[in-house]
Amino acid sequence: MGSGHLMRCLALADTLRERGAQTLFITSASEQPWRALLRHHGHAVAALPGDATELDRDASATNAALQEMPLPDWLIVDHYGLGIEWESSMRASCGRIFAIDDVGRSHDCDLLLDQNVLDDDQAYENLVPLGCSRLLGPRYALLREEFGKERANCVARDRAFKRVLINFGGSDPTQEVGKAIDAFLAAPLDESVCADVIFGPANSNAISIMQRYGGNRRLNLVTHTERMAAVMAEADLAIGAGGVSMWERACLGLPSIVVTVADNQRTGAEWLAARGGHLLLGESATVTVQHIAQALGCLADNPRLRALFARTGAALVDGRGCERVAARLLGGMIALRRAESGDCDAIYAWRNAEVNRRYSGDERVFSIEAHRQWFANMTVDPSRIMLIGEANCEPIGVLWFDLEGTEAVVSIYLVPGRHGMGWGESLLDCGADWLRARRPEIVTIRARVKRGNHASLVVFGRAGFVEAERIYSLSLHGSNMP
Repeated sequence: MGSGHLMRCLALADTLRERGAQTLFITSASEQPWRALLRHHGHAVAALPGDATELDRDASATNAALQEMPLPDWLIVDHYGLGIEWESSMRASCGRIFAIDDVGRSHDCDLLLDQNVLDDDQAYENLVPLGCSRLLGPRYALLREEFGKERANCVARDRAFKRVLINFGGSDPTQEVGKAIDAFLAAPLDESVCADVIFGPANSNAISIMQRYGGNRRLNLVTHTERMAAVMAEADLAIGAGGVSMWERACLGLPSIVVTVADNQRTGAEWLAARGGHLLLGESATVTVQHIAQALGCLADNPRLRALFARTGAALVDGRGCERVAARLLGGMIALRRAESGDCDAIYAWRNAEVNRRYSGDERVFSIEAHRQWFANMTVDPSRIMLIGEANCEPIGVLWFDLEGTEAVVSIYLVPGRHGMGWGESLLDCGADWLRARRPEIVTIRARVKRGNHASLVVFGRAGFVEAERIYSLSLHGSNMP
């Protein structure tokens, strides 16, 4: 159990390593089957003693494991049995704590992620420390890189109905795989329709499933695959659970019949169903073979409904959650430096990029001559500070501050290609730290956001900025119409 939690942590760890971080997984002794997979992906693994089952013993053993390495910048915990007390006991052994949750528990953490919190910006407000940042919703769903890549190759789901995917995670504790197979074979489908059945190595019924259904020519039985995204892309419909796999299917626009197998899956599954993202049958204890068979027959004959499910899911989940979360975790790795004369032309290209002009106060395309004069004035003006943010020696974006007494007015734009991944919030955080350290007379940072620029409002809001006032203007020599 918990293979979905491990796989989403593995997806995040892979992204962090690609950006230069060192990673260590701490697992229980019972997770032996998964440790080889973690090592195959290049991650270090530490196994806790077999008797580290109670909360205090787990905390003691985890602390001991962390003493064997330099103080980690982040301790990431994704475990329903470990909450606020365990996290508090870890404070001395790590820099900061990142908690991943699905069920709304209390935490002592610096960053929290709940991909199932939907349409509720106030979630966890009284369950985490005052300064804790919260990453909420499926845009932060931790999906493996293969899903983002395969998404670009997915064709419209309007082709002939030929292939079904059956998958209920790595362990399938409620034995839904057999139920779904029986439903597939009983459904009123053309005999040419086949099913890929994928069940994990921890499935206790794997042998009996192979023995019972192995000779059926319409079934392709697989105990494990490293190409799940490709299998999903080839399918026309899936039968599966909620949780992580639900967001994977949504990312690839795979219409689905969903049966929830755990309480923490219910809220997200109901939310997506209410928006036309999939067909939710209910909880596993109440869903029968006949229910699934009827749903299969209905969707097989209804390509428009399958297309609606596909469009809705793909619009909600873009597969870049790991990039966004990694950007927040590695925000401390952003190095800020003063802009120099050699940066002038690169900044010109970034500043003139359409994606940046669209959200700036001035959408004109600047000439290189006008830019060079503006840049020269900017760099010698003592009331203006221009900074370039870099991560792993690659530019992230530009900040500049206009100093006005005890206030600084901030402007920001990112290098094209860095948008939508959380770098904006991290760059603003680093800029605030830079001012605290070097300009102690500055007590407030203000930002002016163009009307209708919802994306910038979201970025500044996530970075801790609070709307304090509205500014109105009157043009004396022209129209006031927008």
